Amino acid sequence: MNSISVTLNDRLIRVPCGTTIMEAAAQAGIAIPSLCYLKDYNQPAACRMCIVEVKGAKGPVTACDTKVAEGMKIQTESEFIRSQRKMNLELICSNHRQDCTNCQRFPYCDLHRLCREYGIDDRIHRFSREPEIDASAPHMIRDQSKCILCRRCISVCEKIQGVCAEGITGRGFDSHISAGALDLPLAASDCINCGQCLAVCPTGALMVKDDMELVVRELNQRKKHVLAIVSPELGQWLGTCFRLPGKDDETLKMSGLLHKIGFQGVFNLNAVAAKQEDLLRAELETHTFEGKLPMITADCPAWLNFCSARYPQLEKYLSAQESRTVYAARQVKDAYAQVNDISANDIFIVTINACVAAKTKTKAAGADCPVDVHLTLHELYRLIERVCISTRTAQEIWQTAKAAPFDNIGVESDNEYNDPDVFPVNASVQEIFAGNRTLSCITVSGLNAAVPILERVSRGDPVCGLLRVKACPGGCGNGGGRIRCYDYEAVEGDNEL
Repeated sequence: MNSISVTLNDRLIRVPCGTTIMEAAAQAGIAIPSLCYLKDYNQPAACRMCIVEVKGAKGPVTACDTKVAEGMKIQTESEFIRSQRKMNLELICSNHRQDCTNCQRFPYCDLHRLCREYGIDDRIHRFSREPEIDASAPHMIRDQSKCILCRRCISVCEKIQGVCAEGITGRGFDSHISAGALDLPLAASDCINCGQCLAVCPTGALMVKDDMELVVRELNQRKKHVLAIVSPELGQWLGTCFRLPGKDDETLKMSGLLHKIGFQGVFNLNAVAAKQEDLLRAELETHTFEGKLPMITADCPAWLNFCSARYPQLEKYLSAQESRTVYAARQVKDAYAQVNDISANDIFIVTINACVAAKTKTKAAGADCPVDVHLTLHELYRLIERVCISTRTAQEIWQTAKAAPFDNIGVESDNEYNDPDVFPVNASVQEIFAGNRTLSCITVSGLNAAVPILERVSRGDPVCGLLRVKACPGGCGNGGGRIRCYDYEAVEGDNEL
């Protein structure tokens, strides 16, 4: 590939032709701020926080959509550029309700981070708008008074998930993000509850529906046995949340801390759900005998919503196995009640992982389900903060927390669960044994990546013996309930299967 020379902050570098200034700066280790940019998916140049100086240009140019040229001289942090960025940031804040310390996003908010960097006090525009809340959906809340029209949610929903549940309605000052042209509430929209828009929103305009208070109430009242079923990989994520490097032993540290908070049992989701794989293989053998191939997994609530809306003809191929969290909750509740000789009604089950769609399959959401409350990783982080009173105290307690093994009441499996939460690519092909047959198994993550395979199945092409579908790009570990990163990039891979 041909490369060209550019001067970036008085430093000569070479980058491939067609590279944007934003990409060239990233390659050189120089950070350019942005509130709307998503690599390869969203470059609307709407926030104008990525402006830079280019010698010979009539004025500042946006780095996210301006490609470099041979000999170009660029300054990213001149006094003039910083003053212009601060002015643009002031304009954004003037139409944004900044109740930062009460916001669920705090302190992981892109807008708040830039306000600190550019010296803008969040008290100035705190009452610029009244709250405009849509809490109709079971998994998230939208507050239009905090939306800055960055369009990230629209791009992720359309270009990564292929759902197109988001759009812009109105013009000028009346422009706002809406669920379709009819400006429907979230609950009446085409949203499949995957929560990927939550992961990229730079402000508190989109927030996880917080069920933390329900858990705190049960822990404080102590009327029921409160049990947690957690994905073990959350331990390393929590280390990141508390600004500490992830370590292998932090999984058991998480278990120890949950016990200390008041959970009477903490169980490993992967270990409990591993036995479900045997049930899946037995069911696959029946599907093979009946000629219903491929069998498609039904353990992802967001994927089921997508299937029901877009591919109802494929429902006959769906497995009867429920989601891993529901299956694990059922096993733990029955076993714990038997071991402790108590009624199942005296047990309160809390499942915890990065999935947002799992919130739709709980008693709190009105579902007939053994799961009482589902918490995302972000809610778990806030729960620890709440119990520990302050962030500083929580960090200290996390550092000094003692490791404790997961509880075992006879429902765990010694076998490794061979369907990992996170996949390195969007689709992979493996083999699976069902009875005396060896069948191919395709695991696909991200609904846009799944569509070509689903289209083939719709046309009668068996494609494989087992098709595992995960709605979130990269798998369950990349659900919308993870702690969001400032530089979001979807997991990329080969979709040509």
